[in-house]
Amino acid sequence: MSDSDRDHGIDQDRDRDADTDRGTDRNTESDRGGDRNRGADRDIQPEEALRIAQRALSDLSELEDEVAQLRADHEELAEEFTAAKLRLSSEDDDRDYRQLTREDKVGIVREHGFERAVDGTGKARLDYTDIMWGVFDGEPSTKHCYTLMRLAADVRGFTVRDPEDDSKHLRVDAAEAKRGDCLFRENNTGETGVN
Repeated sequence: MSDSDRDHGIDQDRDRDADTDRGTDRNTESDRGGDRNRGADRDIQPEEALRIAQRALSDLSELEDEVAQLRADHEELAEEFTAAKLRLSSEDDDRDYRQLTREDKVGIVREHGFERAVDGTGKARLDYTDIMWGVFDGEPSTKHCYTLMRLAADVRGFTVRDPEDDSKHLRVDAAEAKRGDCLFRENNTGETGVN
């Protein structure tokens, strides 16, 4: 290879390097320009930021109100649902006491206790006189009232208490009863028949 060919090759290499450098410079400038454009998008004025934050707070406040309403609706529906689960049937009020099964009576006792708890402070107590007179108009014996009380306490939210300084009674906690399974026909004593 002659010197002129070698010089010509060197010149070509130099030209190629210069083109590459210029391309790199162009890319760097376009990248910087892109950064400038992106930076302009990020420059939010304080007033605009405040408006965005206020909109977000307003939306959050509306959502909180909606959640509070949904919770209140849920609570009301839960009370109604539990009362319905406690209810044997719409015919119970019309049936004679002697036609009621033991399960029917236990369910009526639970329903009465639950409704009393919901109408009051969320808790109620029924002693044998409440069951005898308040629920069944004097029909069952004292002993049978205690049996119904014991059977009614077989589900969550219902317990029998026998404190030393007070009479034996069925304690009803409406909040616990709503969480429990009160379908007493299926979840009762397993005993059937009229009692």
